Amino acid sequence: MNIEQKGSGEAIIFIHGVVGNQQAFKYQFESLSNDYHVIKYDLLGHGTDRGENIVLSIDTLTEQLKEIYHTVGITKAHLCSLSFGNFIAGAFAFRYPDMVSSLACVGGYLAEPKTDLFQAFQRNQETFYNLDFKDWIGQYANSVIPRLLTVDEGPEKFIEYGVTMNPDVMKQIVDLFFSYPFEQELPLIEAPYFWFMGEFDQIHLDTLITLKEKVQLLTLVIASNAGHLAYRHAPNLFEDQYRQFLSLHSSTGLYLANIKKRQK
Repeated sequence: MNIEQKGSGEAIIFIHGVVGNQQAFKYQFESLSNDYHVIKYDLLGHGTDRGENIVLSIDTLTEQLKEIYHTVGITKAHLCSLSFGNFIAGAFAFRYPDMVSSLACVGGYLAEPKTDLFQAFQRNQETFYNLDFKDWIGQYANSVIPRLLTVDEGPEKFIEYGVTMNPDVMKQIVDLFFSYPFEQELPLIEAPYFWFMGEFDQIHLDTLITLKEKVQLLTLVIASNAGHLAYRHAPNLFEDQYRQFLSLHSSTGLYLANIKKRQK
């Protein structure tokens, strides 16, 4: 299992999204390692096993995350996830509440029916067996990551990495969108949530119409001039807001906040 860790203190585990890898949060990994024990890893089917046909489910993905805890020797952590990684972090927090201090989600989404994203996933699920895999990846990328002229974001990188994935693994990921009852579990998650979105990420933002009703402790930040990868388009805002959030929900954060107060 490919794991990298750095720093000391309370743990933060970074969870990347579909077709990506552990480098997704590489800048935040380095910056936050000054004050926290930061950990990053590759999801099943996305690292050294990329291209292999493996069983990908909420069960296998949450058990992989649990194994990360055991491997690095921690019992509790803050989880910081990107897009699809939010499903994994949320499921883990629901199953193992005592192991999660807080959740941070970038570009998250819910499986809300009648939204454009729901319909896009539905079309991708229906056409999977009718298209060549490379063509299907192109369709998938263009439907869930529309090109944005306002920020440097489009489907090209997703397609580049997507074609290296095993087709059956990608099909399992799309199926998870419909089979995993995230909306039912979300109100039962006790850990505080930091949700960071880009104002131009409308296809994902539109699925969050009931988010404030579902999440008990929610900090929602919508970044200006940012898309789905909002933490990259507005890195300083993301880190500033995330550190403020951590100051409220971690002993390390409270300690750092008190130091800053004394320095003023």
